[in-house]
Amino acid sequence: MPVVKLSAASSSGSAAAGYLWAQENLADGWGRAKPLTRAKDGIADRTSRTCGSGGSEPFQVRTDLVADDTCGEFPFAATHEGGTDGARCAEVVPNWSSGGWDVYPMNGDDGGRPCARVHASSASVQAADTQLFEGFASQRVVEADEFKVEITGSTAEPQAACLRSAPTGALPSSDGWIRNTTQAVPHRNKTTSPPGPAGTRATTAQACISKNVVEGSPAEGDITGWQDAQEFARVHSPGTQLARCHLIANILGGKGGLRDGGQDNLVPCWQVGMNTGTPSMRTYEFAAQTAVANAAFGPNDAIFYQVVPDYVDSTSTIPQGVTMSATVERADGTTQPLFPEVHITNTQRNTGLLNLGN
Repeated sequence: MPVVKLSAASSSGSAAAGYLWAQENLADGWGRAKPLTRAKDGIADRTSRTCGSGGSEPFQVRTDLVADDTCGEFPFAATHEGGTDGARCAEVVPNWSSGGWDVYPMNGDDGGRPCARVHASSASVQAADTQLFEGFASQRVVEADEFKVEITGSTAEPQAACLRSAPTGALPSSDGWIRNTTQAVPHRNKTTSPPGPAGTRATTAQACISKNVVEGSPAEGDITGWQDAQEFARVHSPGTQLARCHLIANILGGKGGLRDGGQDNLVPCWQVGMNTGTPSMRTYEFAAQTAVANAAFGPNDAIFYQVVPDYVDSTSTIPQGVTMSATVERADGTTQPLFPEVHITNTQRNTGLLNLGN
């Protein structure tokens, strides 16, 4: 049986890396466990069903994760097995680091899905298509011929522990990753009249911060608890500035936007207090930023960074503080604390008074 070869062995192979993930993780194992069948006609229609407007959930470009993002589909549109409705597909983001390709599932780890949509640069999707059609030509694969696909992976270098393995729900951030979690609350704002609708509040935030840290995005939006915070400030400290605190700081790659998942990374806080001041979240965020910039911090080292909001109870929309911790993880397997668990209260300035937590 003909074997068509693709390469994911370099930073330009993100599409192929996503296809390799699909072969290894989806139940059908197309091109490896089961052969694919070439289809010369109908390619545009199959592409549209998986990646475009022909499916029930068209592909959403995420340039915050992949520059020049586009959709690569697997099984290929140039096969009779391609063309599945994109809503049924796994959606993944390959991210290149010195450890090779890390592939982040965006809609869970369901290996029973029949296809994959890969967030990859248009150049890498085009490169994979070129390799595919060159393989058809060299292997003389014509209409209705069965063939297999062999995808060459990358060779990993030693890395910090958190760079080697990302938890479920994490998304790439430069060479590392960020994971934000949430918890349901009965009201997004509990002290307004009437109380707000049900929603979620930000909970544990974790990051694997690499040498090549990139800035995230500014805070914005009517986040959970924001109207509660405004009402508290109006009554107890009129005119005092509030803020939307990033759990994973903007300077460390944390998001805060409306369309990039940033709302799950924000909590209401006093601008001078939990957000800035001495000590504040900024104190420890700067410590992490300084550590990765240090010449002794290698390209395969990382900081495992965690921030946990402390809520009064299950109905709270604003935390009474946050607990922060950070550990330096070296590529050689050694670790050292950057700072131990520290608790920052959500109080005004350094007075210890007017805690916003509800």
